[in-house]
Amino acid sequence: GESLALLGAKGAGKTTLLRILCGRLAANSNALSIAEEFKNSDGDLDLSKCGILLENPGTYPKLSIAEYLKFFSSFYNVKDVDSRIETLAQKLELPSVFTAMGALSQGTRQKVQIARALIHRPRLLLLDEPVANLDPGAREAVWELLSDWKKQDGGTLLVSSHILSEM
Repeated sequence: GESLALLGAKGAGKTTLLRILCGRLAANSNALSIAEEFKNSDGDLDLSKCGILLENPGTYPKLSIAEYLKFFSSFYNVKDVDSRIETLAQKLELPSVFTAMGALSQGTRQKVQIARALIHRPRLLLLDEPVANLDPGAREAVWELLSDWKKQDGGTLLVSSHILSEM
């Protein structure tokens, strides 16, 4: 239920740590400790309980926003996917959910990635520079959405950034 920030200059290893946490990179030793509530049966991070946003995720340009989010929600058996997409789209001020991903600006794609990370109501969010490429209004909408998620779901938030004032 905490909010934590990984702060450091570019190249300091923030993204590398997040990649190790979610199993995309192997750690050099067994120095990584994961809280029991977030472990799977192998002792690794249970990715079904996580929302993850790392740099440069694939966007599948021919899919609409709705198709993209439904595709990822299918990994988690989201029950109310259409209303969940509508809620997230509204809170993030996304264009029509029928808009093709390939037609979106870089900032709008970033907001869709945040919606993807939140679509299944995760218990843990690992976000790497979540407001990169966003204008001030969009940044505020994202931080407000994350604050609402923490209040409603009581999740744990781990954000990496090199911008101290935002953290």
